[in-house]
Order: sequence, then structure tokens, then C-alpha cells
Amino acid sequence: MSRPTDDWWADIERDFLESLEGDSGTTSLQTIARRLHISEDAAGSLVAILAREGKVRISVVERRHRGDEAA
Repeated sequence: MSRPTDDWWADIERDFLESLEGDSGTTSLQTIARRLHISEDAAGSLVAILAREGKVRISVVERRHRGDEAA
């Protein structure tokens, strides 16, 4: 995943988009974070940025219920 380059954002974006290939249309933030070896918060930030740029689509938002925070 780490490559010597001056364009670090392009590397992150490419790795992120490649991590989605082969999925059946939906992928959890937890899965993305695990694949990229980053935190779930960082994965969420990447999704938000790439969605704003039109490169990915956010299609599901799920409300957490009490007790889910510890999971």
C-alpha cells in the first residue's frame, strides 16, 4: 500500500477505490477501515470526501441503538 510518490492523496484515493472492487454494492466503514489499515473515523472521512466529489455514493445510513456504541 505504501509507495514513494509526491501525490499521496492520489495513492490514498486509489487504494480506497480498489478496496471496493469486487464488493456486491455495499461495504461497511468497518470493512473499509480494516482493508486499508486505518480507523473507522478515517474511513468515514474518506467516504464523505469521495462522495462529495461524486466518486462514490452513500446509499445506506443506519441509526445506532443504545448499546451499539460499545460494539
